[in-house]
Amino acid sequence: MREINTNCFSVGQKLLLKEIRKLWEKQEPNLPWEIEEYDASNTLLAATKSHRALLNPPHTSIFPYLYCHWHKEHNSLGDGNSNNQGY
Repeated sequence: MREINTNCFSVGQKLLLKEIRKLWEKQEPNLPWEIEEYDASNTLLAATKSHRALLNPPHTSIFPYLYCHWHKEHNSLGDGNSNNQGY
């Protein structure tokens, strides 16, 4: 992950970016997979803030709504009458 100083959001706030390419290139030697084992065809970043995926290739990220258990109308994990998830 890389931090960038920016004035896009507020003065002095850092922007945290998640770069999945670093995982594909295995930039950390202790990762439990081989180089090129993962790529854009088999990796998906799930983040709640879309700006964190700015440096990633298109179609490699999803941004689900934040789940709040106290919102009774929240049904993204199912309607409450079954064990099936909504995804």
